[in-house]
Amino acid sequence: MKFNPRFDMKIIYLLLISFLTQNISIAIPPIADNHIKVDQFGYRPSDKKIAVISNPVSGYNNTSPFTPGNTYQVRKWDDDAVVYSSAITAWNSGSTQIQSGDKVWWFDFTAVTSPGMYYVMDVSRNVRSYQFEIADHVYLKKSKQTTRVFYYLKCEIPKSSPYAQFGWSDSASHTGNLQDTDCRSYNNTHPSTSKNLSGGWHDAGDYNKYVNFTFETMIDLLLAYKENSQMWGDDYNIPESGNGIPDLLDEIKFELDWLLKMQNSNGSVLSIVGVQNFGTASPPSADISQRLYGPATTSASFTASALFALGALQFNSIGQNDYASTLQAASLNAWNWAIANPSITFYNSGIIGAGEQEVGSYEKLVRQMAAASFLYALTGNSNYKSFFESNYTQMHLIQWGFAYPFENGQQDMLLYYASLAGATPSVANAIRNAYRSSLKTNNADNLPAYLNKTDAYRAHLSNQNYTWGSNTTKALDI
Repeated sequence: MKFNPRFDMKIIYLLLISFLTQNISIAIPPIADNHIKVDQFGYRPSDKKIAVISNPVSGYNNTSPFTPGNTYQVRKWDDDAVVYSSAITAWNSGSTQIQSGDKVWWFDFTAVTSPGMYYVMDVSRNVRSYQFEIADHVYLKKSKQTTRVFYYLKCEIPKSSPYAQFGWSDSASHTGNLQDTDCRSYNNTHPSTSKNLSGGWHDAGDYNKYVNFTFETMIDLLLAYKENSQMWGDDYNIPESGNGIPDLLDEIKFELDWLLKMQNSNGSVLSIVGVQNFGTASPPSADISQRLYGPATTSASFTASALFALGALQFNSIGQNDYASTLQAASLNAWNWAIANPSITFYNSGIIGAGEQEVGSYEKLVRQMAAASFLYALTGNSNYKSFFESNYTQMHLIQWGFAYPFENGQQDMLLYYASLAGATPSVANAIRNAYRSSLKTNNADNLPAYLNKTDAYRAHLSNQNYTWGSNTTKALDI
């Protein structure tokens, strides 16, 4: 028989394909559809697990309608095995949610508790959700990555391999002429006003650095460490990793070190480092604008005093006593200056920076209360206790009987004081009861909104609270 290489190789190829398709099951997953929404962080085995299915009726995305099937499944990611199946439930009897413009259904798969990788399947539509995980540790990787965000926000620090991910590398920023290492006063740029104000984190959407804007962020981070110190590791792939200090505290220390530079020798604390016009250069190293600082203010000094004191408490807890002592002295000095200078303000809008950092009289009192709370915990000095207990009834939580969603830092400060052994029991109980009552019964925006299934997406925020910065509050409700 004459050999025909082209024909015979074709036969061999077809036979090979036939053999493979008969002996190997190749899973072809359905298309992912973003109308089916799962928790991208994943779920712990005992958590409530509800997928949200949406049909956009009005709004920007109403050109992509979606009618779900009646039966949904949870399937394993690796082999498509069905592990759970049930009907979906229409939210609010099929009404359209006004805020989102969506009709919404919920698929409750709380019964699925085995660890693994899964997806939610719409059987009749043959579409699926994105992949998600069920595991005890689902928040561990995410907490590492969210903590690493602060590495990218560091000013004057190069972002390079092996710490920076692809696409996010950059050389050191704001180290040039008349920038942070040679920062001048906003109203007098003579060399005699030069200060080294390098370090710290850039603000959210700009490269300015504001003392008052650190208040809630730093309280959140420091109390996150206090409340669960065992979860914070020393292996987050930042330059400080492996130094024996949890990387969360390393990042906090970077900001505290900048706040120490912002403190004058008399204890006062400068308010801001920024540019005269909103800077938009990208990446950060491309910003060569002159950097200026604003004057010391009462509010910035109380803010720094509070953060220095709380920082001292946490660094003492890990044996960093020398650094804690430095922070304690700085806190006391800032407090003393602010008490002696109670009305020093600086309204920076239109002068330097991108946002108004000065606060009103109530917010200034909040910062003083926080400083008193943390200084009392740190020193045991009854003067701080007396100030706090003489003024706590002026806080919104007590006055309104409402834990306002935009005042988490204030509530954390009050609850922290209520946890102290030396707090007067009646004061501690008043704070706890006000908070508990607000969450449970006193306002529909809090726990009742969750229990009553008020929000189609299970994270209620009332209409008037959708404002600048409301995504933070919305995220805290999830």
